Amino acid sequence: MAESSSSSSVDPSSTTRMAGMMSGLDTEELVKAMASKTLSKIRKRQQAQQTLTWQQEGYQALIAKLQDFQSQYLDITSATSLRTKGNLQKMSAVASNTKLLASAGSSALAGTYSVTKASAAKAATVTSTAAVSTGGIKLDTSKMKADTEYTLKVTLDGNMKEVTFTGGDNAGQNLADAMNTAFGDMKDPLNAFEYADGKLSFKEGFSDPIDHSFKIGYKAEAGIPNDVTNIVTTSSTLGTIDFGTELKGDLFRINVNGKDFEFDRNSSIQSVVTAINNGNVGAKASFNSLSGKFSIEAEDTGAGSEVILSQSSGNLLNSLFNTDTITSGASSISDVKLTYDTFGKVGGTLAEGAVADIKNGLEDGKEYKFDITVDGKSYNISLDESKFESGKTYKNDDIIKEIKKQIETQFVGDDTDAVKLTSELAITLTDAGALEIRSSQREVQLSTGGDLTVANDAATNKTTPVMTGAMNPYGEGEDKTVLKEIILSNGNADEDKKITGTGEDGAITVADLTRNGYFSLTKTGQLVSNLDGYKAKSDDAVTFMTDFFGDKDKVLENANLDNVLSTSADFYTKGRNASIEVTDPSGASAYYENANNSFTMSGVTFNVEGFDNFVAATDADAMTVEVAKDNTAVKDLVVKFVDSYNTLVKDLNAVMTEARPKKNGAYFDPLTEEQKAEFDGDEIENWEKEAKKGLLYNDDTIMRALDDLSNAMISVSGGMTIFDLGISLSEDRSGGNVFKIDETKLDAAIAKHGDKIADFFTDAQTGLATKMNNAVENMVSTSSSKPGYFTQKAGIKDSMYVANNDISNQLKDYDELIKSLQEKYDAETARYWKQFTALETMLAKLNAQSGMFDQASA
Repeated sequence: MAESSSSSSVDPSSTTRMAGMMSGLDTEELVKAMASKTLSKIRKRQQAQQTLTWQQEGYQALIAKLQDFQSQYLDITSATSLRTKGNLQKMSAVASNTKLLASAGSSALAGTYSVTKASAAKAATVTSTAAVSTGGIKLDTSKMKADTEYTLKVTLDGNMKEVTFTGGDNAGQNLADAMNTAFGDMKDPLNAFEYADGKLSFKEGFSDPIDHSFKIGYKAEAGIPNDVTNIVTTSSTLGTIDFGTELKGDLFRINVNGKDFEFDRNSSIQSVVTAINNGNVGAKASFNSLSGKFSIEAEDTGAGSEVILSQSSGNLLNSLFNTDTITSGASSISDVKLTYDTFGKVGGTLAEGAVADIKNGLEDGKEYKFDITVDGKSYNISLDESKFESGKTYKNDDIIKEIKKQIETQFVGDDTDAVKLTSELAITLTDAGALEIRSSQREVQLSTGGDLTVANDAATNKTTPVMTGAMNPYGEGEDKTVLKEIILSNGNADEDKKITGTGEDGAITVADLTRNGYFSLTKTGQLVSNLDGYKAKSDDAVTFMTDFFGDKDKVLENANLDNVLSTSADFYTKGRNASIEVTDPSGASAYYENANNSFTMSGVTFNVEGFDNFVAATDADAMTVEVAKDNTAVKDLVVKFVDSYNTLVKDLNAVMTEARPKKNGAYFDPLTEEQKAEFDGDEIENWEKEAKKGLLYNDDTIMRALDDLSNAMISVSGGMTIFDLGISLSEDRSGGNVFKIDETKLDAAIAKHGDKIADFFTDAQTGLATKMNNAVENMVSTSSSKPGYFTQKAGIKDSMYVANNDISNQLKDYDELIKSLQEKYDAETARYWKQFTALETMLAKLNAQSGMFDQASA
């Protein structure tokens, strides 16, 4: 009990309280006692409200279990749904070769499938013909002075020794001799270090199978700026690698599948790999440090995958792939191939010294101007000090970026179109001031006179006739008959290729020519043939062949770009479709090709990823796939369903049959604030744990749910019940109406009834799973038109009923009632305090008057 207080306090109405100063009364306790009846009502309502909240939580826990059961076995999208016929008509597929992956759908034709051919899809791949390095170290001995001794740390196969030698004209040979002496006791007598043509290498004897590695440590004064090794790793820089095909040039521009990349001698192998892999080019580069080989592989498999490589500066591709097949220069078609240039290149020369002035830093007042006209719109280019930081050195690429920037700035349209326009212009600039613009998508012209000199015949890249996607192939102003149809033939009528125009007046467009893959338009604007052995058949085709290719009788061949990596090169692996030849149980055979490794035939899916090129020599050598009904899978699903049902029923039954516990004959009601103040440690938690028990004892809603589940479980469908499957009610009913399974009888029933089992569960009207789903939906539905009875009772989280349900509404009513009682309690205590304060005031006055009388008497 609280101690009485003689101090004053403030009541809710801010009236001064006087607590027993004159009367000596314990006013605090008296006020509480006088208002205790109302406070007791508040506490009882709060306890009832807490009990109701716990009941709601109990319902919601059961709702979650019902929803889990429904989503697992009654949702048609679930892989374990008993409402989906395919889950109860499982088929198994067993291949005779473990490399052949096979699976069967519910519609698969049972029996034996015979596979006589199988090849995996491959991606187009370019791989070095041999290790990129010959195993040496490029060594610059020019800084090694004559008559000066140098000591280097040299490591051979992990063993380090200090090697001292003399510089001068023979420094390289001197170093090789010193290394041979230093490591003489560690190597085969036939092995030796050699120096020739600026390269230090290790020559192995005929009987030596080991690939030896050696490294020379950093020595700045000897001209060795960093550690160098004969083993190429991803961190090796291009300039230090002893390429099998000598690296030429200092700047390397390569193109991978249409995207340009630029490197120099200080670029590492890793930087080349990373740039390509981050370039979104549909291919991935890699370097194998063990084999020393560089490769680029298309991301997609199939015959359509490709890796197209070209280079416009240096010979990096030759060195990386150790080949002379790739050449530099602008893309062009070999003379023996059929080509037609649509848009080509246009070029001119800037005023003498212009490029040098810009690169070295423009002086004040200098300005270089010229015009570029693209598709009829002119862009004024001005290169002066305002565009560049004076005194700074610029690369050609900086100037090209400025030209593109000015085009984009002047473009009328959205930024995306402006960027697209400049991306379709291949602009190059040489140190001598030669400006070249190449485009296959745009008509380009350069201005004449001024600061740019353009030859008359190079003023525009437009040729005649012009072929663009929206124009007559003969171009504007050409007095030619419009081509509307072309038929090409290889002599076999079944293989004729027909091209029909879709342009204005039925004219054939470039899109028509390339749509079916018969022709391609290269990045440099050339129309090339993708056909072999075809020539003109129709009159229009004769006109086409004559006017576009110059020879009506010429037989078409596949085009091969000179500087684009040849797909016939021995280090280029073409993309290949996966293929399979299958005979199904009915005897029907088919041959399939696909860009990926998966095929489906008669409901069976085959994956041939594990095969390079399997061909059965005889029928007996063919791989087989046995497809049959998978009764085990059906059984497993039924068993899991019954087990989950039993668990759900036991959980519902356990909540409903748990009685409320008592202590000293009284229930564990929720603790009031005053009671909590009297508890210590874990006593509150332990009390509330007991108080939450039995709150749904003999609950009518749970009883109804158990009845609905049981009725659905034993319902009849197609003349069958669950008892016909060897499933019966358990003798132990302590957990409710649960079921037991005789697996031997279940196996027999599945074998006997076959597809009837699927109908028994899945029938849209009478199926057991249908009825079970209806029962559960009737409990937990969140439909606005027909909510479930659990939903209406306690609400469901994340639904419209989360706060709109019977219990939540009762809780709101309690909130209002408690608020009203609290206001009444506050008013009562204020009134009592006011009365006691008045008493104390009166006693104080009487006491004062008594003192005055005492003084007068004295």
